[in-house]
Amino acid sequence: MNPLCLRELVDVVHGELIMGAMPPLEGDLTPIIAVSLNSREIDNHDLFWGIRGKHHDGSRYAEDAFRQGAIGAVVSNRQIEPWAGRFAIRVDDSQQALWRLASWMRHRFQGRLIVVNQTEEERYISALIHAVLSTRKQTAAEFRPQKQSKPLALQLLNLEEDHEYGIITVPAANRSDFSNFSHLCCPHIAVITPLLEAKDQNQEGLNATTTNCVDLLNSLPKGGWVVADGDTPFLRELNKRQDINIIWTGEDLANDIVATDIRYQANSVDFHLENYPIHIPIANTSCVKATLAAAAIGKLFDISMEQIVNHLNRYLATPHLLKEIADPSLLTNRHMLDSFFATQSF
Repeated sequence: MNPLCLRELVDVVHGELIMGAMPPLEGDLTPIIAVSLNSREIDNHDLFWGIRGKHHDGSRYAEDAFRQGAIGAVVSNRQIEPWAGRFAIRVDDSQQALWRLASWMRHRFQGRLIVVNQTEEERYISALIHAVLSTRKQTAAEFRPQKQSKPLALQLLNLEEDHEYGIITVPAANRSDFSNFSHLCCPHIAVITPLLEAKDQNQEGLNATTTNCVDLLNSLPKGGWVVADGDTPFLRELNKRQDINIIWTGEDLANDIVATDIRYQANSVDFHLENYPIHIPIANTSCVKATLAAAAIGKLFDISMEQIVNHLNRYLATPHLLKEIADPSLLTNRHMLDSFFATQSF
């Protein structure tokens, strides 16, 4: 997160600043380093942001956050007395205030923003993209895979203005805050997965997934880029825009990035990208498609296919990936990646 001072934050969210009986040592110049929505997961000097949920109003847990070490709290619909050395910001609507800050952070970010439309089970797509892009000598964004996708606003807060790129993941079938997100995100590149989970969705889920994809396409600027699975007719039919560029990936030779000579074995799959061999230590169709998507992103960043394949093979050779997957016949399995991501640093 780009540091900003307390005074800037109050201005951005249009809030009322309330200092504790003994204000923070740096007063309204106190730096804001990190934001948390969960009072139980506060680190020292985090800012707690109380959001109203389906069952609870997070603003009611500000005192718990202070107890955990929060430097301050953003609340709405209540009076609050900050602890000594702490502060509070009272706003009319804490959710809207968070989006306001996210929008402000997004406009400070000067790198290329990549948005990945994926399911929870497919979150290794983002990890593979980072494995490719982090090889560049220029500044690379830090990417830490999460067991669950962070709220979209928090992901925007984590963009660093001096990084060359940022990766945002969007739940494929979650409409909770996507409409807000699609308008303020302004990505340069969108990655749309083949929606492997579609066969398991009800009609409502399919409608939400379709709408999310269309919203994401519409959020791209003129001349923006899309990476999509060209072997999925459903995706080819979604795009109605003529002013964006699309890289199609897949097995069909009509695609732009093509996996050739695919050989599935009991516990692995091998194929070629432009005559360069790739070995995936699991027989997993979705991993093949994710690898192709990551390769396409690498090409957009002018990385040679030889470099892309070398670094993908190095990442895919990580022993934990093979160890944690008990059933390679499954296309996706939520549990198989949790332990893997929890033990990795990228």
